[in-house]
Amino acid sequence: MKDKLRFLRAIAAHVQIDYRTDPSELEQLILKIMENYESDVIKLFFKPDSWSSHQRTFKAMVYSRLEDLR
Repeated sequence: MKDKLRFLRAIAAHVQIDYRTDPSELEQLILKIMENYESDVIKLFFKPDSWSSHQRTFKAMVYSRLEDLR
């Protein structure tokens, strides 16, 4: 379980979106995260940072997907 959380933390911290990013690959990664982690755990790792421009980040994509599922 510890490695699973470490993996999620790494994804939250290091996945960056730029012009070369394939949207379908991001979608696949988001689906994998949703399938393999509880929503409370996802919210902890992907919660918006108050100091960043959050809208165009991978963290924002994952967090907003969780909000859409409500």
